Order: sequence, then structure tokens, then C-alpha cells
Amino acid sequence: MRRLVTSLAALVGLYSSGSHEGYCDEPQKLQQTAKDTTIVEKLLETFELFDSDAERKAWAQKYDPLVDYVTKYQETAQRIWKLEMVQYKHSHFLAYGRNSYKSAGVSVTVGSSVVDFSIYNEEKYSYEVKRKNVHLMGLAVWYAKLMHEHYDSQKREMVQGDVTFKMYQQFMETHCDSAHNGKVPRCFYNINVPDSMKGFGLRDIYGSYTADQWNQFDYVAAGLAQLTENNLKTENAKWLARPWMKVKEEFRGAAQLDKKTGEFVFYGYDGCSNCDVLSDFLFDHHIPFVEREMGGAPGQCSGAPYILDGKNCYGAGGVVITDLVKKMYDFTQPAASEAVPVIPASAEPVPKKKRFKD
Repeated sequence: MRRLVTSLAALVGLYSSGSHEGYCDEPQKLQQTAKDTTIVEKLLETFELFDSDAERKAWAQKYDPLVDYVTKYQETAQRIWKLEMVQYKHSHFLAYGRNSYKSAGVSVTVGSSVVDFSIYNEEKYSYEVKRKNVHLMGLAVWYAKLMHEHYDSQKREMVQGDVTFKMYQQFMETHCDSAHNGKVPRCFYNINVPDSMKGFGLRDIYGSYTADQWNQFDYVAAGLAQLTENNLKTENAKWLARPWMKVKEEFRGAAQLDKKTGEFVFYGYDGCSNCDVLSDFLFDHHIPFVEREMGGAPGQCSGAPYILDGKNCYGAGGVVITDLVKKMYDFTQPAASEAVPVIPASAEPVPKKKRFKD
């Protein structure tokens, strides 16, 4: 049991649940006579991270039941948050998912809000803060999912029938304590157990996972997070080494440039898909820019994104703005390259897979 049970309905739901919330056991309480790695091995097989049982078992044996892996995961999330490229996106993009990154079959999204990272203490029946004022990170994995119903693009309707799709599916999720009324949200991690694993390896009398088994789930999440961190470090180094594209001489002092920073300014809002496309275009071409909230801007502006020229605004849809940017800046420099997966020197806790070879 890993959360407070307040009713019989919650009790039944807990015992049949395929997820966990928070993390309630200290590492020293996870000691056992023989190390069990069945959850790790099954997860690695589900995620297709290795090509053989021998490879899965070898990596699984690096699991240490005395290590608190959900905290390891959060430490990795914090290091990713501090990367200069991530910080720039946080301060210059408005999109909620502005810090989402995909690499080698793993997708992470660093939250934009500051929260208190918490774990659930079963003895005290409450959440306890482990790290104050941090950013949590969700993680999804690309793997096969059996669908009993799916959308048929030709018939343009949902149809019945078992079909297997590969897609990004959430693995490490973030949730917040709704009972907490503090200024800073108290949030925690939740493992979303893959459908193929629900019911697999259950050990306790209630039909739920043990503390050590949950720690095995966290071990895999921590390993995938570290792999992503190493890839992002490489991409961040490339981003820092690349010079900013400069505005042409005849456009210096243009109304679309911030007078203090010289950044290209456009207006949008969170949820505007055209704004996201424009932001990515400017970021990929290393053009210094900032996206600002459209509310309160002068003039009668409809649609987004748009730019201002005095009190006049234009460019809704993004194409007009993109064309203007191409005139204002020297596009002889190459666009940003795709992230290249890099295997870290240490194998702990990151799995090595043949598909990651250069």
C-alpha cells in the first residue's frame, strides 16, 4: 500500500490499481535476502530496450534495492532544467510544452511551474516535501500498445478490433496533492504501469506491488531520464557553440525588435499551434527572439501570432512573419541539427541498446 485509503471504494481501487503515487519507503527499508529484478527485466522487454534476455538481465543486475531511484530521477530532472537551452525556451516561449524533448524512443517534458517535490509517508499518512521549489519532469516511452478500438482513417470512425500500435505512452507522470493549500503546489511522481505488465509480478497479499517492486519501476525511469540528459547535454553544447543569427544592417532599429535586447518580438498565447511553429522556426535558426502575451497589445489585433509596427499589427497565421524574418536576417547559416543519441560512459542506470550505436 502506497497511499492513504479513505473509503472502501478507494481500498478496492488501490488493490486493483496499476499505478503508484509518490514514494513512501526510505532506502534502508528495502533490504531483502535476495535481489529481485523481475519488474526491471519485464519493463526492458516491454520497452524493447535490449535485443536479448542476457542483455536485459545484465543491466537489471545493476539495480540496487538500497537506492531511492525516484529521487535519482528528480535529480536528473533538475540537471536538465538547468541546461542553458532549456532555460532559454522557458523564458522565451509561451507554449506549455515548450520544454519537451524526444530522443532515442524517450520523450521528456520539464514542467514550467515551480513546485515542492514530495513523497507519500505511509506512517504519517501525508505527503512530505523532499525538495523545495523545483521543476518536475514527465517521461514517456515509445513502445507497442494493444488497442481494442481504434480510429479508421478511411472510414473516418472508431472501429472495433485488436490492433497493435507503437506510440509514445506516459510512464513517469506528475500529480499534485489537491488537499494542499500552500502557495507552492506539493507534487509527486506516479508510475503509469504498461498494460502488458498489469498483474505481472504482484507479490503482496493485497494484489499490489511491494515497495521494492515500485523502486524497480523507478529504476528504469531514472535510467531513461539519464540517457535523455546525456543526449540533451550534447545538444545543449552544440546550441551554445553556435553563433546567433544577426539582423541585416538595413533592419537595425526595426519596430519588430526589442529596443533593449534587440530580440525579434512577436505576440501569441499558450495553445496557439501557429505560434509554436513560429517559435520553433526562430529557435532552430538561432534567431534571438521572445514571444509575448497578446493581451494588452495596442491596435485591433485578431488571430495569432502577430507582430507590431507602431500601433498596427499584422501577420496572423505566421507565414507573413516568417517571410519578414527571412528578409531581416542572414540565412546563409545552417539550421540547427537534430539531436544525436549519445551513450554515456557509465552504464548505471542507463541501458545500452544496439539501436543507439552511432
